[in-house]
Amino acid sequence: MNKQDVFKVLVLIESVYPKFRLKNETVQIWFAFCGNLDFTLVMKKVCNHIRTNPYPPLITNIITSFDSEEELVAWERRKLSWKDEYKLAK
Repeated sequence: MNKQDVFKVLVLIESVYPKFRLKNETVQIWFAFCGNLDFTLVMKKVCNHIRTNPYPPLITNIITSFDSEEELVAWERRKLSWKDEYKLAK
């Protein structure tokens, strides 16, 4: 996910949970922990969480709720490519 994708996820959470307030720091923290995840899978997890929980999801609710080995492998693959994509400039 890129920062725009993270922002889309957080806007959805904010629209469903009125006490959840979106801040710049929130986007940065979610991006740090979820930036290497697949946007479609994260949206799926957030939507499932919304259907079953009266409170906004924590990052841990999203990253620890992979349904299958397939999703975990996809996540690991993206994690490696994410690190290559966002190296510090020299």
